[in-house]
Amino acid sequence: MSLNRETYYTTARARYFTSIYSSRPADSEQESVVLVHGLCQSGTYMTRLAMELARKFIVYVPDLPGFGKSSKPPQVLNIQETADALYDWAKAANIGKAYYLGNSTGCQAIVDFTIHYMDMVKGIILQGPTIDPYYRSVPGQLGSFVRNSREEPSLQKRNMIIDYSKCGLRRVRKTFEYALIYETEKYLPEIKVPAMVVRGSEDMIVSQEWARQATELLPGGELTIIPGAAHSVNMSMPKELATITEKFIENINVKNHESTIS
Repeated sequence: MSLNRETYYTTARARYFTSIYSSRPADSEQESVVLVHGLCQSGTYMTRLAMELARKFIVYVPDLPGFGKSSKPPQVLNIQETADALYDWAKAANIGKAYYLGNSTGCQAIVDFTIHYMDMVKGIILQGPTIDPYYRSVPGQLGSFVRNSREEPSLQKRNMIIDYSKCGLRRVRKTFEYALIYETEKYLPEIKVPAMVVRGSEDMIVSQEWARQATELLPGGELTIIPGAAHSVNMSMPKELATITEKFIENINVKNHESTIS
């Protein structure tokens, strides 16, 4: 039975379009997973992953302010402001403590969100976390973007064209600038919740070296490689990503249960 629905949550900062996926009514035993989209995209390209995860979880997919069907504030939000907006949304949606999974720059927002609002996070999954410090330049990013585009499914390319056109060139450019200067590696050691880095083996935006370094910087972090996938694993291999996410959450629950009874 599908209980998928769409709704809006309104805060002082923005009006957030949100898709919610579930296979059963919400109850106290069901975990919540929040999917955070990447650079200038909307939650649309998270749909396949959300549907896979909805077999076991309640899955929330918000469009961040300025993107998709959410309101577009005149000010383009930087990473820290995006994390604050994510907090506003989570409070408005009454999410409580949840797991957060992001792709690309969505990982940057999750990292900042987790540092400042740790009590709202059970664990994080950073899929293709940016910005890779080995390519922290405009030419480096554009070159890796072009190379990676060749490996992405055609549907993802169409989604990007639609989403980028909706938010506009000015917002694309400024959001990219903010992502480029946010040094994710400086903040990873501050993450005090369980964390997993996921990289597609064919990802041309996030190198294997950076994925390994990011994992080592995370206290207790773990790394998972998905063979054959490019940068947007959530789009190209949603079943595989859902499976490792389910296992990650299951392992956390087992550890928490063991620590409770010991």
